[in-house]
Formats: sequence, structure tokens, C-alpha cells
Amino acid sequence: MPRLWLRRSLVALAIVLGVIQVGATLEVARATATIRRMSDFRTFHRSAARVASGAGNPYARVSIEDGTAISGGVNLNPPVALLLMAPLGWLSAGAALAVWTIASLASALWAIAILFRELRIRMTAANAGRAVLLIACAAPTGTVLLFAQISWLLWGPITWAWQSARHGRWLRAAIIIGALASIKLFLGLFIIVFALSGRRREAAAIVGTVLACGLIGILALGIQPLFDWIAMLRSVYWAEHTFNASIYGVLERVFTARDTGLAWFQAPLVVVPAIVAPLWIAASVAVVTMTLKAVRRERDADHVFAATIAAALLVSPLGWIYYLFFLAAPVAALLATETRTIRTPAGMAVTAAVALGLCLNPLAITVGQPNGWLTITLGSIYAWSLLAVWAFTVAVGRRGRSPGRGVVAA
Repeated sequence: MPRLWLRRSLVALAIVLGVIQVGATLEVARATATIRRMSDFRTFHRSAARVASGAGNPYARVSIEDGTAISGGVNLNPPVALLLMAPLGWLSAGAALAVWTIASLASALWAIAILFRELRIRMTAANAGRAVLLIACAAPTGTVLLFAQISWLLWGPITWAWQSARHGRWLRAAIIIGALASIKLFLGLFIIVFALSGRRREAAAIVGTVLACGLIGILALGIQPLFDWIAMLRSVYWAEHTFNASIYGVLERVFTARDTGLAWFQAPLVVVPAIVAPLWIAASVAVVTMTLKAVRRERDADHVFAATIAAALLVSPLGWIYYLFFLAAPVAALLATETRTIRTPAGMAVTAAVALGLCLNPLAITVGQPNGWLTITLGSIYAWSLLAVWAFTVAVGRRGRSPGRGVVAA
């Protein structure tokens, strides 16, 4: 009887917290569409409009009506992405945002459906509710809605690539990854992983697809947008942002001092900007080397995808937490087959810490600022959570498991 009472109490608490979190998530979405003037999507739409009309530089900084520039109001997506976004430029900003939102939700639902199917999770009201609760409570969800970013649009395709590899269709997976890597360069790490793990044909397919997509963008828009895009990448000055979970992001927060006056500012521990690049390169080499060692002879898609994506986000200069959704399917699959490890006291403690870290509100992790020690600890909790996920992925592998065989869940 006490156990039943406790279980019902926990379920009731989860429902209450879920309702509160869903409400907060919807409020973030409303604020983005109104108060924040569509945030990053405004930049995407302006770029799309310039491409659609053939007038103006699609990479020019976006300004609001009073003529003041929006901080960071630049489009960092490559020309081929602008080409794909161009049809949105024929719509009003509100209509374009509606299309963007519907497409993003459809892609997210596609990813979740693939995950459920692969892990043989029954589609019940309880399981659907758990999925909604997990997504609503995740900090990356808040950032997707806060910035109206592109990550959910890509979540479905990257999960499809994982599913394809799981069923032995590695070449198809490579082509999908190549198309995505032409938009998000950090996925290019798959080229090295495939090339050094005996999948040279797949590595070549990624390279070929990236080059083909890049060429399409150049042929459609000309060569100048490519140079403008590169210039935009070089102009980025906000790598120390709280939402950047990469190694470079941590080092920028800890060793540089750029008080922007915005809510996400975190005080450096010590101002030594000259050591950021060397430390980042050294740490990135170590992460990539350890990842390659872990997956070099690996044939399991879950392990390869989880380790590679986690490593790619760590070593990328901009590893925004809204791309953590790319890890959802392969990491969930690994967790489902590593229950013995997870259920140990140490495993449960680490899992709980990572889950908590990835659920904390940005306002919670910037509390107590300015304080350098808080910056390297609480202020970089997203990065430490990603690092823990990466460490888990390189430490475990499920050799010998037949591709495509999932596990039965409640």
C-alpha cells in the first residue's frame, strides 16, 4: 500500500510539473513570436526574402524598424540552406513562421516516431505523455523555441540516418548525413570516423554530397554569397554564450571578458584570451582521438552515431544545446541496452546529474554572477552534461548486437 501511494504521488507530481513546464514552454514560444520579434527566425526570413527577390545581400545584418541592429542578427547558415529557405521569402513574416513551426513539429514527431519504432516502445497515452514531459522539461527545447532555430527541422533527417545505419543501410545514412553536413558543418566529423573505421565508400559519399550541395548553392546564388557566409562565420563574437556547450564555449566563458550587459553574461575566472585557442585545439584533438579509438572497429550504429555526434558538438566552436536532440535516438538506444551499468549507484548518480543539468533553466545557471568559479561550474553545466554523455558513449559499445533489433519498453 505505501508503495502504491508513493507511485501515485510521483505520477501526480510529474503531471503537475509537466503541465507547468508545458505552460512555460508555450509562453516562451509566444514571447518569441511577439516580444522577441521572431528572434533568429526573423534573420532567416529576411535572408530568404532577399534570395527570393534577388535583391540585396542575404547575409547582411538584420535591422529592426527603428534602424538599430539586432545583436547577433546574422544568418550563419550556408548558401544551400538559404536556397532551401527561399520559398519562405514569398510569405509574410507571420505566415513564414507558421510554416516553419509546423515543419519543425512534423520533423520532431517523425524523429520520435522512429525512436519509438526502433526501440519497440508501445505508443500508449502513458508513453506519449512521458515523451512530451521529457521534451518539455529539456533545456534544449526552451532554446529551440526561444530562438526559433532550425534544429528540429534537422532532427527528423538525422534520426532517419541513424535508423538507416541501424538496418545496415550505411550508404543511405552517409548521403543523408552529407546533406545535413552541408548545412551544419560539425556533422562533417562523420567523414573522419567513417574513413578511419573502414567505411571509405560512406566517407566518400558524405564528401560528395556536401560538395554537390555546396555547388548547387553556388550555381543558384553565385559565388559572392559563399564569401559573405564565410565572413559572417569569422565575425561571430558570442561563442561564450550560456547555450554554447562546446569546449570552446567553456574556454571563452572562463578566460575572456566580454560583458555584453545581457542576461547570459558570465564573469571569467581569469582573463587570458590567448590560451583559449591552444587549449581548445588540444582538447579537441584529445576528444576526436578518443572517439576514433572507441568506434574504429565498431559496427553498431547506436554507438557510432552517439559518440560521433557528441564529439562533434564538443569540438565545434558553436555547439548550441538545441542540437542535443540529434543525440536523443542513439543515446536512448544505448541506455536501453546498458541498464545494468545505469542501475548501479554510480550510474544512477551520473545519469541523474546529467538529466538535471540538461533540464536547468538558463536563469538558474547564471545565478550568482558575476563569479568566475560559478562560471566554470554551474554556468557551464550544459557543457559538463554533454561531456558526460560523450564519455558514456565512448566507454560503452554493444558489439555483436544485430542491427535493427530494439528492446521492448513499457
